[in-house]
Amino acid sequence: MFEAKVVGISLLSLLSAAILSPPSTPFNNAPPLPQTLSPPLLPSNITHPPSNTTSNVLRIQCDGTRYGRNLSPGSCRNVFHHIGKSDAQSTFAERHTGRPNDVPLPWRILSDDGRCFVQPLLLIAAATGHASSTQMVQAAYTLFQTCVVARGLGGIAADIGGDNHLSVVIADYAPNVRCDRTATPGPPWVSCLVIVSDMAATKDRKVFGDKSRDPRVEVNLPYFFKAIDARCQASVESNGKSTSATWYEIWEAMAALSSMCVRAQGKGGKAFGLGLRKNIFIQISDENPDLSRPAANVANVSASAALLGLEASNASFELNEPEWAPSPSVEVSTDILQGSSSSVVVRGDVNSDSSED
Repeated sequence: MFEAKVVGISLLSLLSAAILSPPSTPFNNAPPLPQTLSPPLLPSNITHPPSNTTSNVLRIQCDGTRYGRNLSPGSCRNVFHHIGKSDAQSTFAERHTGRPNDVPLPWRILSDDGRCFVQPLLLIAAATGHASSTQMVQAAYTLFQTCVVARGLGGIAADIGGDNHLSVVIADYAPNVRCDRTATPGPPWVSCLVIVSDMAATKDRKVFGDKSRDPRVEVNLPYFFKAIDARCQASVESNGKSTSATWYEIWEAMAALSSMCVRAQGKGGKAFGLGLRKNIFIQISDENPDLSRPAANVANVSASAALLGLEASNASFELNEPEWAPSPSVEVSTDILQGSSSSVVVRGDVNSDSSED
């Protein structure tokens, strides 16, 4: 027996969810910082914009502890080739909350090698946030120049958009991904993006495994996701005993897999090493290899999401770096942290029993 989920109810609603993803809970697993440093600039403690802060003040904090050290400028620069620009204001909200949105969070845009990503975040006390892709990308690019290029660190930029409810992170990721090397083409990238946009991404730990062998199992494997156009399928499987995992780490792997293999190479692939035992994997393939059947149509995306264009399938333009810089009216306030040598990026909670049966 296995469980399956057909991702989406309507093509319109699914694809409108497929355009831009951040954690829905605060970062509470980072090592404590020295007391002499200012508090970390995190969604968990930026609950309300300062009273003297307006939308033209961008606060930046570089933090190697939470967002990574020795980030590759080349990898991070590549992320911007997959982000579009629009001045249209869009609504950001956590996925599956029932709140209307143009951009379902979490959402993550990765480089082709999967080692760097840009991810918008909603402040912990905010139900929604509003910004244009131009505002988001200008903030991310300023963050890139200030933290990655100048210091090799990841970081966070806060107070983005008209309501200052959004932040954006640039951070590292260590993918454990293997793309298919056969001549068989992979699934359409847009179809896989539908799955990435709509699958669960919660951070509470659950027991994954074979329910017929272990009564503790909460998520029966294998578990299948299928895009509504039936052109992309993702299967979550295990090659060992039951183990605890979060949907967030599986979502992270799916986002990396779709970016590195499907978008960059036009292939399927597999991501390994998930869960506490590291024995869960997720793989994606073209569920229907009949190429005469059209893939999900991005033209059906809602107007604001289509204009947002925060996830472009490829570099359709040359990166013109000056155009990503903030306007002269934007003030940039930096607070550089020198955190510990460990790297804790935007991940789900890792607190769990260290032993399993």
